[in-house]
Amino acid sequence: MRNADHRLMDPGIAHIVRNTFHSSLEMSCGVLVGLGPSESGSLRMADTFRDADERRLIARRGIADDPACMAREAGRRSREPEGPFARDERDSL
Repeated sequence: MRNADHRLMDPGIAHIVRNTFHSSLEMSCGVLVGLGPSESGSLRMADTFRDADERRLIARRGIADDPACMAREAGRRSREPEGPFARDERDSL
């Protein structure tokens, strides 16, 4: 079943603001800073996650009406333990 973001993308809306998504990212940055990473490091992690999530949203648009395909994609993604964060960590070394 197509989610609200995919339904907004269908008529060509290019700029979708997912308010709970953005507030969650902001809150996560605050938690990360409290756990030790610098503010700039925390912002970089949030940016990395946001960019990866937006790419995933766009990539899944074409399969959003196929529950079996969405389940296979979710299973494939779950086998990528670190995903974009492993690349981000390697790039920062």
